[in-house]
Amino acid sequence: MYALLGPCSSLRLFAKSYHIPEATFRRWVANSSSYLAKKTHGPWATLHGKGRLESVEFSSDLVAFMESVRDGEHFVTTAHLVTWMKSHRPLWLKAYMDAKLNDDRAYKSLLQWCLKFANRHGYFHRVPCAAKATQSELQVVQEAFSAEFFSKFGHLPRRAWINVDETPVYYDMPPGKTLAKVGKSTRVQETQKHSDRITVVL
Repeated sequence: MYALLGPCSSLRLFAKSYHIPEATFRRWVANSSSYLAKKTHGPWATLHGKGRLESVEFSSDLVAFMESVRDGEHFVTTAHLVTWMKSHRPLWLKAYMDAKLNDDRAYKSLLQWCLKFANRHGYFHRVPCAAKATQSELQVVQEAFSAEFFSKFGHLPRRAWINVDETPVYYDMPPGKTLAKVGKSTRVQETQKHSDRITVVL
C-alpha cells in the first residue's frame, strides 16, 4: 500500500495516518523484500489453528463438509462428523477406534477429537437461531431492494439519504406465569397473551 503512494510520500505521515508506530513501520519497509520473498507459512492472523499442520490428510474434505452443511443452514454436531467419517474414511476411523482401550473410551475420545477439530477451524457451540428464510433468499431480497432503490434515488447525492430504523418497543408486558388450579387448564385469552407494542423510528 505504501509503495503505491510513490517515492515522495512520507514514512512518518503514512505511519501516523494508519496508527502504526513509526519505528515499527520503518522496520517493515526496511525488511519488505525479505518479507515478500518468504515462502513459509507462519501463524494465522486469527487463533484458528495457530499455523499448525493437520495430522489427518482429509481435514480439508471434512471442513468442506461442515461448510456445505452450514451453508444450507442445517445443524452440525460432532455426531455428524462421525457419520461423515464412517462413510468417507472408514479405515482411518477403524484404526483410531482400535487404538483405544475399549469402545466407550474410543467413542468419547472420537467426539472430543471432532470437537477440537471444529474449534480449530472456527466452529464453536452456539445457540441456534430460528429463521423463516435462508441467507441466500435474504441475499436475493437485499439485491432486489438495492436495485430498486438506486433506480429511484440514485440521482440524489449520498448526503440526502437518511437511514431510518424501526425499533419495536413492548410495554404492559403480561406476566410469564399465572396462578391456576392443579388439574385445570392454564390457557389465557388470546388478547392477554401478548404485550402492547409501538414502533419507534430512530
